[in-house]
Amino acid sequence: MTTAVVRTRLDAATWALLLEGYESSDLSIKDYCLSRGISAASFYQWRKRLDENKETAKTLFSPIELVSKPTGGVIVELSGGISLRFGVLPPVEYEAGRVWVRRIVRPKYARREDNEEAAGGQIVQAPAKEMPLGRSKAGVSLVAHILMSKYVEHLPLHRLIARFARGGLKIPPATIGQWVKTGADRLLILYEAYKKIVFESFYLQMDETTLKVLEDGKGKAHLGYLWAVFDPVNKLPFFFIKQGATTGVRKNYWNVLPAYCNAMASACMKR
Repeated sequence: MTTAVVRTRLDAATWALLLEGYESSDLSIKDYCLSRGISAASFYQWRKRLDENKETAKTLFSPIELVSKPTGGVIVELSGGISLRFGVLPPVEYEAGRVWVRRIVRPKYARREDNEEAAGGQIVQAPAKEMPLGRSKAGVSLVAHILMSKYVEHLPLHRLIARFARGGLKIPPATIGQWVKTGADRLLILYEAYKKIVFESFYLQMDETTLKVLEDGKGKAHLGYLWAVFDPVNKLPFFFIKQGATTGVRKNYWNVLPAYCNAMASACMKR
């Protein structure tokens, strides 16, 4: 009694997956083909054919990346009863951010011929570039990183200072505080534009809470009121601080509040 061996014709997509499986295995071509039940001659033929059109092969089989997991292997079931088992993927690495100095070079050139009427004299130099943060020693990218770390990731400045120090950059507390103020001043125009958008809503919710505010140069603190404003229609929050509960709010904000503003604070309700 003879047993008929039925071979399934594999398409290009299947062969591409088989080839990827071989690249991630430690087997020889002969052993790999035996383990997968495929012909070694077909293996060489399809590898040569797909190598001639690598771009098409990558386009066809990129979805495999969507099912792979960095924490372990992945098994792909193919037509014809063939299963591919991919090994553990390479570990994901991390490289910490680096701090570097941008040098702006302005060479000086001397004119070849004397020209008393030339503007600027005999020495020519490119004009100084206007920097976004003025004469600050911190660049835009560094200040942006500090602001994101402090206000988005809620990382205190002393921890930021320690992080920079481990990387070889020592920043005094007063200096990094000044950089925060410099960056915040540049963002003030966005704050005012955002405030205008929030207060143009026809319905607002407001509430306040007290906190101590340190006065500049006096070393004393006064009682301040932090106001929270929320536009439930567009889901926009807004915050501002005033020294008095109602005085500053009445004077500076009631003229821009819409008619349907809902002030949850009792002091603000006594308009």
